[in-house]
Amino acid sequence: MAIQRLLLLLPVAGAAFVAASPLPRPASVRPVLPRASVPVAVVPPPLAAALTPAVSTLRGGLLAARAPESLFNLLFLGLSGACAALVVGTRAQQQSGDSDTPAEKPEMVKAVSALKWRFLAVFWLYKMADWLQGPYFYDVYASKIINGVQVNSEGVARLFLMGFGSTAVFGAAIGGLVDSAGRKRGSLAFALMYTLSALSTRASTLPLLLGGRLVGGIGTSLLFSVRRRAAQFVGAQFGAQFGAQFSDGRSPPPQAPEAWLVSEHTRRALPPAALSQIFGLAYFGDSLVAIGAGQLAGAVASKRGPVAPFELSTLFLAAGAAIVAATWGENF
Repeated sequence: MAIQRLLLLLPVAGAAFVAASPLPRPASVRPVLPRASVPVAVVPPPLAAALTPAVSTLRGGLLAARAPESLFNLLFLGLSGACAALVVGTRAQQQSGDSDTPAEKPEMVKAVSALKWRFLAVFWLYKMADWLQGPYFYDVYASKIINGVQVNSEGVARLFLMGFGSTAVFGAAIGGLVDSAGRKRGSLAFALMYTLSALSTRASTLPLLLGGRLVGGIGTSLLFSVRRRAAQFVGAQFGAQFGAQFSDGRSPPPQAPEAWLVSEHTRRALPPAALSQIFGLAYFGDSLVAIGAGQLAGAVASKRGPVAPFELSTLFLAAGAAIVAATWGENF
């Protein structure tokens, strides 16, 4: 009940902070004053005297000297702390609710933990590489000069279209290929394709840039091509309704690492609750990875230009591929 109340108070708190912030008005815009014929509510003097210190504290002390970026960081940290408290409280409730269930064997707990961290390490490294490229996707191509001519918006759009077209053309076939060739191989192939695509951003010739977008689209197909098979695994293990969540468009499609996790979980006959916990932790951490990737991309781009985040992403791809090669077994 306390958690539900906290959820209800979050938007109210955010709105209060925003309303109290002294946002500057444009010089050409003047506040509209009420006409004399319109009745205006008057705050009783005792109430006004009581509210003045609190309003002055918000407008003159806590928020007045803060720039918009600082105000955003303040709000973000406050809401992040509330979300973290909510996650911890929800997990505590789940653990107390499961206290009546039989305790799992130590061997089972160890197996779940080992599988969880093998998957999460790769998942977060791959997602970090993907998030790093996003903020400067347009800038890196708009900065290119080909045959003495700056690439314009139309040229950037064509490069984008090459990647999306590649995903559309190869996506239908790659899904079945990953199912038959193996998800470990699919995860390694994704790292290779994304690395080639990232390195192609250093080129200044149109064929190499188009080729990079082509292999990048194939890599995207590898990363998001196993929705059907993962849905079958999850549905067989936990019921058709749960499995359908992976294929009905309401949630992100499972990636090659996710399909590997589901298959390993099923093959090892691990507890059903373990898979839900791993996925929850994966996407909770993915939110933090995305935030960190944006900050990191901005830092390296400010020093070395828009190509730098793409170059940095190759290190995370290499680290993820090394973990896959060293610790993952193949499954189909």
